[in-house]
Amino acid sequence: MSKLRALWPAWFPYPSSWFRAWGLAIPTFAGVAVFSLEVWRFFILFIVGTAEQAEGMSFFLWMSVGALAASLVLYLVFVGLYSLLLRLFWTKPPQWVHFRDWKMVLYGFVVTTLAILASAITFASFLKAIPVGDSVVATIQRRDGLDEEQVIERLFGVWFVVAAYCYQTELLVRQRLNKKRSP
Repeated sequence: MSKLRALWPAWFPYPSSWFRAWGLAIPTFAGVAVFSLEVWRFFILFIVGTAEQAEGMSFFLWMSVGALAASLVLYLVFVGLYSLLLRLFWTKPPQWVHFRDWKMVLYGFVVTTLAILASAITFASFLKAIPVGDSVVATIQRRDGLDEEQVIERLFGVWFVVAAYCYQTELLVRQRLNKKRSP
Protein backbone atom coordinates (compact mmCIF):
# COMPACT_ATOMS: atom_id res chain seq x y z
CA MET A 1 0.00 0.00 0.00
CA SER A 2 2.86 2.42 0.68
CA LYS A 3 4.14 1.95 -2.91
CA LEU A 4 0.69 2.88 -4.19
CA ARG A 5 0.65 6.00 -1.98
CA ALA A 6 4.12 6.94 -3.20
CA LEU A 7 2.84 6.89 -6.80
CA TRP A 8 -0.56 8.41 -6.01
CA PRO A 9 -0.90 12.20 -6.44
CA ALA A 10 -1.58 13.85 -3.06
CA TRP A 11 -4.22 16.20 -4.52
CA PHE A 12 -6.46 13.26 -5.48
CA PRO A 13 -8.01 11.25 -2.62
CA TYR A 14 -6.56 7.82 -1.91
CA PRO A 15 -8.91 4.85 -2.33
CA SER A 16 -9.16 4.64 1.47
CA SER A 17 -10.62 8.17 1.51
CA TRP A 18 -13.23 7.21 -1.09
CA PHE A 19 -14.11 4.08 0.91
CA ARG A 20 -14.46 6.08 4.11
CA ALA A 21 -16.70 8.61 2.34
CA TRP A 22 -18.83 5.78 0.99
CA GLY A 23 -18.97 4.18 4.46
CA LEU A 24 -20.16 7.51 5.85
CA ALA A 25 -22.71 7.97 3.06
CA ILE A 26 -24.49 4.71 3.81
CA PRO A 27 -25.87 5.64 7.24
CA THR A 28 -25.95 9.42 6.98
CA PHE A 29 -26.79 10.92 3.63
CA ALA A 30 -30.43 9.82 3.57
CA GLY A 31 -31.76 12.41 5.99
CA VAL A 32 -28.89 14.09 7.73
CA ALA A 33 -27.70 15.86 4.61
CA VAL A 34 -31.12 17.47 4.10
CA PHE A 35 -31.08 18.88 7.65
CA SER A 36 -27.47 19.99 7.21
CA LEU A 37 -28.43 21.75 4.00
CA GLU A 38 -31.08 23.65 5.96
CA VAL A 39 -28.42 24.53 8.57
CA TRP A 40 -26.27 26.18 5.94
CA ARG A 41 -29.26 27.79 4.22
CA PHE A 42 -30.40 29.52 7.41
CA PHE A 43 -26.82 30.45 8.30
CA ILE A 44 -26.26 32.01 4.86
CA LEU A 45 -29.56 33.91 5.24
CA PHE A 46 -28.37 35.12 8.65
CA ILE A 47 -25.04 36.32 7.19
CA VAL A 48 -26.69 38.05 4.22
CA GLY A 49 -29.34 39.65 6.41
CA THR A 50 -26.77 40.84 8.91
CA ALA A 51 -24.64 42.32 6.13
CA GLU A 52 -27.71 44.16 4.83
CA GLN A 53 -28.51 45.23 8.42
CA ALA A 54 -31.98 43.72 8.24
CA GLU A 55 -34.11 43.33 11.37
CA GLY A 56 -34.95 39.99 12.95
CA MET A 57 -31.86 38.09 11.82
CA SER A 58 -31.54 36.24 15.11
CA PHE A 59 -34.46 34.09 13.93
CA PHE A 60 -32.31 32.67 11.12
CA LEU A 61 -29.42 32.05 13.49
CA TRP A 62 -31.67 30.13 15.87
CA MET A 63 -33.21 28.19 12.98
CA SER A 64 -29.68 27.26 11.89
CA VAL A 65 -28.77 26.09 15.41
CA GLY A 66 -32.05 24.16 15.67
CA ALA A 67 -31.49 22.46 12.33
CA LEU A 68 -27.92 21.59 13.40
CA ALA A 69 -29.21 20.02 16.63
CA ALA A 70 -31.88 18.09 14.73
CA SER A 71 -29.25 17.00 12.22
CA LEU A 72 -26.99 15.72 15.02
CA VAL A 73 -29.82 13.78 16.66
CA LEU A 74 -30.89 12.26 13.35
CA TYR A 75 -27.26 11.42 12.54
CA LEU A 76 -26.80 9.61 15.87
CA VAL A 77 -30.04 7.69 15.35
CA PHE A 78 -29.00 6.63 11.84
CA VAL A 79 -25.51 5.62 12.98
CA GLY A 80 -27.00 3.64 15.87
CA LEU A 81 -29.43 1.81 13.58
CA TYR A 82 -26.68 1.23 11.04
CA SER A 83 -24.35 -0.21 13.70
CA LEU A 84 -27.13 -2.45 14.95
CA LEU A 85 -27.82 -3.76 11.44
CA LEU A 86 -24.10 -4.38 10.87
CA ARG A 87 -23.91 -6.44 14.04
CA LEU A 88 -26.99 -8.42 13.06
CA PHE A 89 -25.85 -9.30 9.57
CA TRP A 90 -22.03 -9.36 9.82
CA THR A 91 -19.74 -10.98 12.32
CA LYS A 92 -16.74 -8.86 11.31
CA PRO A 93 -17.57 -6.05 8.84
CA PRO A 94 -14.82 -4.38 6.80
CA GLN A 95 -13.06 -1.51 8.55
CA TRP A 96 -14.36 1.18 6.18
CA VAL A 97 -17.99 0.18 6.78
CA HIS A 98 -18.21 0.80 10.51
CA PHE A 99 -17.18 3.46 12.98
CA ARG A 100 -14.37 2.40 15.33
CA ASP A 101 -15.17 4.73 18.23
CA TRP A 102 -17.22 7.79 19.24
CA LYS A 103 -14.50 10.14 18.07
CA MET A 104 -14.92 8.79 14.55
CA VAL A 105 -18.72 9.05 14.85
CA LEU A 106 -18.49 12.74 15.74
CA TYR A 107 -15.84 13.33 13.09
CA GLY A 108 -18.22 11.74 10.58
CA PHE A 109 -20.86 14.30 11.57
CA VAL A 110 -18.38 17.13 11.03
CA VAL A 111 -17.45 15.71 7.61
CA THR A 112 -21.12 15.34 6.68
CA THR A 113 -21.90 18.92 7.69
CA LEU A 114 -18.85 20.41 5.96
CA ALA A 115 -19.41 18.35 2.80
CA ILE A 116 -23.01 19.47 2.53
CA LEU A 117 -21.75 23.07 2.74
CA ALA A 118 -20.26 22.54 -0.72
CA SER A 119 -23.72 21.50 -1.97
CA ALA A 120 -25.22 24.58 -0.34
CA ILE A 121 -22.61 26.78 -2.01
CA THR A 122 -23.35 25.11 -5.35
CA PHE A 123 -26.92 26.35 -5.04
CA ALA A 124 -26.13 29.52 -3.03
CA SER A 125 -27.07 31.88 -5.83
CA PHE A 126 -30.73 31.38 -5.08
CA LEU A 127 -30.70 30.37 -1.38
CA LYS A 128 -31.82 33.86 -0.40
CA ALA A 129 -34.87 33.60 -2.69
CA ILE A 130 -36.20 30.42 -1.03
CA PRO A 131 -39.24 31.12 1.15
CA VAL A 132 -38.61 30.27 4.81
CA GLY A 133 -41.39 27.65 4.88
CA ASP A 134 -40.14 25.89 1.74
CA SER A 135 -37.36 23.31 1.48
CA VAL A 136 -34.22 23.66 -0.62
CA VAL A 137 -34.91 20.42 -2.51
CA ALA A 138 -38.47 21.50 -3.43
CA THR A 139 -37.23 24.88 -4.68
CA ILE A 140 -34.51 23.27 -6.81
CA GLN A 141 -37.14 20.94 -8.26
CA ARG A 142 -39.37 23.84 -9.28
CA ARG A 143 -36.54 26.05 -10.55
CA ASP A 144 -34.70 23.47 -12.65
CA GLY A 145 -37.66 21.24 -13.54
CA LEU A 146 -36.02 18.20 -11.92
CA ASP A 147 -37.64 15.47 -9.93
CA GLU A 148 -36.59 14.84 -6.32
CA GLU A 149 -34.34 11.91 -7.21
CA GLN A 150 -32.29 14.00 -9.66
CA VAL A 151 -31.88 16.80 -7.13
CA ILE A 152 -30.66 14.37 -4.46
CA GLU A 153 -28.27 12.75 -6.96
CA ARG A 154 -26.69 16.13 -7.72
CA LEU A 155 -26.43 17.00 -4.04
CA PHE A 156 -24.96 13.58 -3.29
CA GLY A 157 -22.37 13.86 -6.06
CA VAL A 158 -20.98 17.10 -4.67
CA TRP A 159 -21.26 15.79 -1.09
CA PHE A 160 -19.43 12.54 -1.88
CA VAL A 161 -16.45 14.21 -3.56
CA VAL A 162 -16.07 16.79 -0.78
CA ALA A 163 -16.38 14.09 1.92
CA ALA A 164 -13.59 12.10 0.23
CA TYR A 165 -11.43 15.23 0.16
CA CYS A 166 -12.16 15.85 3.88
CA TYR A 167 -10.94 12.35 4.70
CA GLN A 168 -7.93 12.86 2.42
CA THR A 169 -7.06 16.07 4.24
CA GLU A 170 -7.32 14.31 7.59
CA LEU A 171 -5.01 11.56 6.35
CA LEU A 172 -2.40 13.99 5.00
CA VAL A 173 -2.45 16.09 8.18
CA ARG A 174 -2.05 12.95 10.30
CA GLN A 175 0.89 11.80 8.13
CA ARG A 176 2.55 15.21 8.42
CA LEU A 177 2.11 15.29 12.20
CA ASN A 178 3.56 11.77 12.50
CA LYS A 179 6.62 12.81 10.45
CA LYS A 180 7.23 15.79 12.74
CA ARG A 181 7.01 13.60 15.87
CA SER A 182 9.37 10.88 14.66
CA PRO A 183 13.12 11.73 14.73
